[in-house]
Formats: sequence, C-alpha cells, structure tokens
Amino acid sequence: MEFEKYMELLQKYKELCSGEIERRKLYDFQINILDEIVALENLVRENEAKIKEQKGRKANYRQEIIEISNSINLMKDNIFHLKGDIIRVKEIMDALTYTLFSKFDLKNLGFGENTGYISGKKGLEKELEVLEELLTNGKIAILNDLTNCIKCGDITEKSDDRINLIEVKTSNGKNYRIIRQENKRKEIMNYLHNDNIDNFYGKHFKRLYVEKQENYLVDLNDMIDCAITENIVIEKMEDGLYYSVMFRPEKKDMEKLQDIKREVKKPICFNLNVFKNSKDLTNNPFLNFFDDVIDYWNFVIGDLIILVIVDLAVLEERFKNEEMEVKLINEGIWKLAVEFNNNGSVDEIKVSEHYFNRIARDFLSLEYYINTIITVVKKIREM
Repeated sequence: MEFEKYMELLQKYKELCSGEIERRKLYDFQINILDEIVALENLVRENEAKIKEQKGRKANYRQEIIEISNSINLMKDNIFHLKGDIIRVKEIMDALTYTLFSKFDLKNLGFGENTGYISGKKGLEKELEVLEELLTNGKIAILNDLTNCIKCGDITEKSDDRINLIEVKTSNGKNYRIIRQENKRKEIMNYLHNDNIDNFYGKHFKRLYVEKQENYLVDLNDMIDCAITENIVIEKMEDGLYYSVMFRPEKKDMEKLQDIKREVKKPICFNLNVFKNSKDLTNNPFLNFFDDVIDYWNFVIGDLIILVIVDLAVLEERFKNEEMEVKLINEGIWKLAVEFNNNGSVDEIKVSEHYFNRIARDFLSLEYYINTIITVVKKIREM
C-alpha cells in the first residue's frame, strides 16, 4: 500500500471526527475504505494465481527449480505484506468504530471467525443499500466487514446510545451457518441490553458501570510534542504513575530512565510499543490517542517510544487504606487478586491481565483505576 494513500486515509479519518459527524461524509469515508480493501484483496488474488501458475510449471533443471521456488516465496511475501496492509486499513475503521460507539459494548464483539474477502461477497450490494438508507435517515451506522473489531452481524447501528447489530438478509433460506450467526447475534444483543451473561467461564456474569474514565491523553500529546525536540520527556502523572515519551532516543537519553527507578519502590513497566502489535481486538485503537497522524505513524514504525511505569507499592498502600490487600499473581488470564473482608469472612476478586494492562493501554489515571476496583468491592459487600 502506498504510504501517501495510507496517510490520506488517516487524515480523512481525523477530519471526519473533528466535529459533529456528517452522515453523507460517514458513508463516503466507508466507501473510500472499501475501495482500498478491495484493491488490496485483488492484489492478493493476483499473487495467489501466480503461485498456482508457478506450481504448475515443470522444471527440468535444478536452476529452474530454484527460480520457481524463489518466485513462489517472493509472492508469498507479497501476500503477507498485503494482508498486513488490509489489517492496517481496517484499523482506521476500528478507530472510527470506537469513536462512534461505546467501547464497553464493542469489546464484546471482537470474538469470532475472521471474515473472508469482502470483494465479490454475496450480499455486499444489499448491505451498502441498507447502510446508505440508515445514514440518509440520520442514523449512525457502519459496515462491519470494514473492521477488524466486529465479528458479528453485517451492520452496526447506534440506537438510543446502544449498539444494534443488523443482519442483512439476501434470501429467505436458512442453513446451519445462518441459524448459528443469528443465535450468536441474539446472545450478544441480550448481554449488551441487559448486562448479564449466563455462562462466563462457567459462572453468571453481570456488567457493572463505573464513573466516566479519567485519563492523561492531553498530557500525553503535550509530552509527544516536547519529545520531538528534546528526544525524551519523563513526567510523574500522579503518585505511583509515570510516563516516559522518547523520540529516536540515544543511549544518553535512555540513562535518564534511571531517575524513575530511584523513586519507584516496586516498578511495573509497560512498553506501549509492544501492545501495538497485539491481536487483541477489544481495545480502543491507538490511532484515537494521537492528535497528529504523523505522531501516530512515528509510533507505528518505532521512532516514538512510550513507556508507562506503575509503582505496585502505591497500589498496595491505597488498597490497604480501604482494608483490602492486593497481590500480583500469574494465574492464566488473571493478574491481580484483591482480598477483602465480607460479612466476617475473607472474599476475593481477581483482575484480568487485560484489565490490568488498561492502566497503560488506555492511559488511565491510577487513582481512577483503583477506585473502579474499590467500587466493585463495595457493590459486592452490599449484595
């Protein structure tokens, strides 16, 4: 994919979200994304056809065998990079999706089978008709196949500030696959609208709501601006929480990180550049955290490095003040255990690694993060 084209799509996304989103522009932007995905898929198909052609060639000499093998490997490499480009284009739509809809709803939609090629998909024309009609009528809606993060339904619509998943029917027939998809859609919709899951890791699960998130995104972007000229910027955001932003750092810049080590008693370091390659589709895309698309690109290619350091000792003390004990654990998906007294007996809740990582991944206030867990414990005590 051409760099200029990619940057153009990024810039169009930022412009689209700079104010109240116009429905016509929202449709046109999705068509831009669709056109780029289709173009990339066609290139993948061309390389796949060439591989098939090369495999059908008869080689009489060793040199011919080597040439055919090299040619096939080259085209496989092309396909690998083209598929990576498709993911990156869809990541722009992921960012738009997380801007339009609640991330607390979206995080439940990233599980499922990967969709195949969208180009040539039966029913695509009908889906686009339904999408355009929804937007023309003033609704907010997106085509799910343009995203990485939604793997259920054909169209996602905002209805009374909640998500509505739409399956666009192109025939009256029903096979096992269609029935399975419809059952999955109903199950997800039931959870999103009622906040309950009957079987979550074998237990009943109820979703609790907490206060609006508090984060340091404004401060982060200010630090990025400074790091472009100063190479490294280190800030204490609050007790137990530090950010370091580096732009093409040299060895002497890295040595400044020792200042944090001297102050932090029990450091836990998150390198945000590691998270950017995660296949976890249940997080707000990094694109939404950067004010400038150039800064985002520098982060993608590794020129911009962001570290978040948490002092576990501060968490321990804060929970101790609430008569709770927090422990760092490593038990499958669980990362923290919080013990507390509940009506005379010791009870425990566990915090997943995914949720623990959100301190860094979403640039959250540590105090806010601690309070969300304390709020959950208090609700349990009230039950």
